[in-house]
Amino acid sequence: MVGFPKVDETIAKNLQDASFASYDNGRELLKDATILYDMERYARAISLAILAEEEFSKAFILYLSSVDRRWDKVLHKALVDHRKKQAISGSLTELMTAFVRHMDFTARSFMSFEFDFEGNVQENADHARKIYIKDGTKDLHKQRAQFVEVDEYGVLTSTPKSFTLKDAAVEIDSALRFGAYVDALYGKRGGDDPLFRGHSRLEYDGVGNVTMYHQSGVTIYLKPFAWIDNGYEADEISMNPHIILQRLDTFDPCKLDEEQRIDLAKIYKVYDFPGQIRAEMRRLGLKGAEFLDEVEGLIRDYGS
Repeated sequence: MVGFPKVDETIAKNLQDASFASYDNGRELLKDATILYDMERYARAISLAILAEEEFSKAFILYLSSVDRRWDKVLHKALVDHRKKQAISGSLTELMTAFVRHMDFTARSFMSFEFDFEGNVQENADHARKIYIKDGTKDLHKQRAQFVEVDEYGVLTSTPKSFTLKDAAVEIDSALRFGAYVDALYGKRGGDDPLFRGHSRLEYDGVGNVTMYHQSGVTIYLKPFAWIDNGYEADEISMNPHIILQRLDTFDPCKLDEEQRIDLAKIYKVYDFPGQIRAEMRRLGLKGAEFLDEVEGLIRDYGS
């Protein structure tokens, strides 16, 4: 291959235009994946969602190349290497999640904690090289969603029909979130975007309203009931989220005892969490089947 020319204004503009074109193509692929998801064509939706994330990763590489004025054989080759593009999106997502979680924690603490950016970058890079490049986990997932596989004895080992709604939801949400990081790179999204949340937290407005900002990106609003703390046994009127939610160290049902699960399930039911979650997911473009299943399952098993 002929040596790459020095990046001037023209080449920088070309790289930026190519970045925008890759981003737009990623958006179209993601739309197609969502259409197939709605048609219950989950395997095909998975492949297109992963391809969309790869295009977002390509857009990310090209835009930084334009900004940094770096364009060479290594970067050009990375654009056509599926595993490297998957490694970039996967490692950056993990790094940003860790960073946002750190910033949110330190903002609410009296102590100052420095984020080990260099250490986290190295850790995520090492993990990405193993999972995405060496093992090829995501690329194999994409291929198995398209093709029938047979072992050396002629035995059927994998078929696209084995992929489920949840499998497709995970890949669509993953592509959507990484697309949001590219939006941020372009200056289209702020750091407080719901898709950038590091963990779940509660916020009180001082007059009884409670808002749960869930790490999935879903925001739940809990308006107060007309309750009175009169010392009597609690009923659904006194299921005040100020009291119940602050008693819980986590919202993971697996880590709660039965009494805590009952309390949380009552709140989920009274405040119609499933309905609010669906509305929020539609607004954000998320599928989030696992979070919705968790809430509905808790209501079903403990909210009667």
